[in-house]
Amino acid sequence: MSSYLTFYVRPKDGGKPIDVISFSRSSEIYQYFNDCFKFTEEFTKITVDNIREVQSLLASDLYKNKRRLETYEKYAHINSELVEEVIGIKEYIGQLTKAKFYLDFIMKIVEESDNGYSRSSEICCTVQ
Repeated sequence: MSSYLTFYVRPKDGGKPIDVISFSRSSEIYQYFNDCFKFTEEFTKITVDNIREVQSLLASDLYKNKRRLETYEKYAHINSELVEEVIGIKEYIGQLTKAKFYLDFIMKIVEESDNGYSRSSEICCTVQ
């Protein structure tokens, strides 16, 4: 069973929500939102504070993995088994960095909506 985390824009004119972007269950964005939220409605409103919570968790994980990478790189020349671990950590850091960019994009949309600078009344998401 596949599921997607989808972000929507609700137009100010009360029209049907517009699909902005979706993330599969295997994506980091999906995982972080799933860890931080309990989706109780068909469309759950997303606020700046919600995004900051996810950003904080992601930033903490990114920091920890960068420190872990530094440690493993120090000893990889001594222990060749660590080379595969270094490669895996680098790939994971790349995924987290990509997720950070998506979060920044979503944050910008939410901020614009909250400040009344867009044609949307709110930004919502749902898992389907």
